[in-house]
Amino acid sequence: MTTATIASERRAAPVAAVRDRAFARFTLASVALATLARLIALFAVGFRDDEAYVVVLQRQVALSYFDHPPLHHWILHVFAHAFGEGRVDRLPFLALNLATGFALFGLARRLFGAATAWRTLFAFNACLYFLALPEGYILPDQPALAGLAFGVWAVAEGLYGPPGREGR
Repeated sequence: MTTATIASERRAAPVAAVRDRAFARFTLASVALATLARLIALFAVGFRDDEAYVVVLQRQVALSYFDHPPLHHWILHVFAHAFGEGRVDRLPFLALNLATGFALFGLARRLFGAATAWRTLFAFNACLYFLALPEGYILPDQPALAGLAFGVWAVAEGLYGPPGREGR
């Protein structure tokens, strides 16, 4: 490598770092805005068909239900007993959605670095399906996605060891 090449690489590194920090701030702002939009939607719209079905079924705890796994019923049952039934029942599922984004961020950061992690978080939150969730929030999808994302992140941590080891 020539001296000019090394000097140009040193100048490019701070520019990339500034660009990555700017994108990180943009991503955090977009996550906050998407969360605010979700909160408004949660309280502005009534229960959809599947949500109303789950709200009624969760009143009696069971080990199994006819067409859904029980975890989201149990989550809703505990939350509804603590805070009452209503649109507020969607909040734990919004929290699971945010936790999924956090797990995807951690997984991408572990495997590919910080820049990719910010892009992953932005892509997850910019996806219109996860912003609107047309079938509703109170469904088995939210706990399943969070569990899968955290599980894959845990496997990646187990396979690659602590950060800083060779590679990532």
